Amino acid sequence: MRFQLSIKRDKIFINVRTHAISITLNTFTVLTFDKEGRLIWAYLDGYTFRRSFDNRVIEKYRGSENGQRYRIRKELDEKEKRIFLDNVYSGIRLIYEAIKKGEGNINFPHNVSSNYIEEVEKALSKVLTLNYDKLEKEKRKFLSIYKPVSILPPDQYLTLVLQVTEGCWWNRCTFCDFYRDRKFKVKNDEEIIKHIKEVREFLGEGIWLRKSIFLADANALAIPEERFLKVLDIVNQEFPIISEDLEGPDLSKWKSEHPLHFSGIYSFLDGFIGGRRSTEYYRELKRRNLKRVYVGLESGSNKLLNFLQKPNNAEEALEVVRTIKEAGINVGVIVMIGIGGEDYFEEHVKETVKVINSMRLGKGDFIYLSEFVGHPELEYSIDASKLEIKALSQDRIVEQIDSIRRGLDFTDPENPPKITIYDIMEFIY
Repeated sequence: MRFQLSIKRDKIFINVRTHAISITLNTFTVLTFDKEGRLIWAYLDGYTFRRSFDNRVIEKYRGSENGQRYRIRKELDEKEKRIFLDNVYSGIRLIYEAIKKGEGNINFPHNVSSNYIEEVEKALSKVLTLNYDKLEKEKRKFLSIYKPVSILPPDQYLTLVLQVTEGCWWNRCTFCDFYRDRKFKVKNDEEIIKHIKEVREFLGEGIWLRKSIFLADANALAIPEERFLKVLDIVNQEFPIISEDLEGPDLSKWKSEHPLHFSGIYSFLDGFIGGRRSTEYYRELKRRNLKRVYVGLESGSNKLLNFLQKPNNAEEALEVVRTIKEAGINVGVIVMIGIGGEDYFEEHVKETVKVINSMRLGKGDFIYLSEFVGHPELEYSIDASKLEIKALSQDRIVEQIDSIRRGLDFTDPENPPKITIYDIMEFIY
């Protein structure tokens, strides 16, 4: 996908903000860069692109056939990616040169300071320190600091990931192969502090685009209690994080004193480990700014969970959610759509609705409906094939989502949790 740029003809709007640089061309093209000049997001005439720190680019657009609209997502191959990124950065060079010459129809926000053009020139010159080859070099640096960041909840796509653990302690669920490439490891204090230092250096000014802190990998809360409290203490010492105790003038004053700050700390948790912890322990986590925990329920059917080799049953997941909620921490509950195919359709819907309705979810909580995505080599796919489990058609996927939504009944209808689709195919970090 290429965009055509005519400095003399096109209307160009440039906005340099505290956390990002955005450039709009005739409303049909929008480019967003972090303050280090890395392309983060682009919209080009109906096509959306997201770029990751390891220099992958995901392209998304909508197509239609026989009156039906559908979404297409694909990762650009190396040739496509180079063309796309070269085109973006060469376009920025044309804009930068036009500003220097005082040419073109270039617009800025109203009521900006007299030296705003200098700020724009400085920001664009930062962008132009990068190109395809340098972004590939950054990729190698990123992968020396991080293990692959396999997945995050959708509301955490602009988070600052800290891998205080690596991998998954269980790593045997048949539907997941995100962490098969690494052994589970809990980092010690020195390793965590070193990791934070390296992450800071890598992100540079790009850290301003990050809104929260996510403790990875699959289940950082599997760390023993005293150790995890120490981990949270380290994170709070290293980063300014908004405390729930702050409000009104005190919050405003704190924000003015900490222009770079984060909304809270977030992480995944499985029901088996989480069920061993007390309400008071979770209150200690809340006092250390843990704001939301994401629990992979997957299904309320114990029969299906056993088939998937999950380490917990639905009752354990229910108990851990209730304990976390009692401590005043929000939760994100993840439900898999389509898992178990036709064989488990009715039981999956019925039992999942039953469990979620017992969780007492409300404002600040999430329910994520995530369509199962598999491949032939996945253990689940092999097991399902042996048992001749029929996969759901797209119409049946929609029907299952609708059935779960209709069955949900919250104790406070005026303040319900947010229910949204979780499309793992769209994730990159």
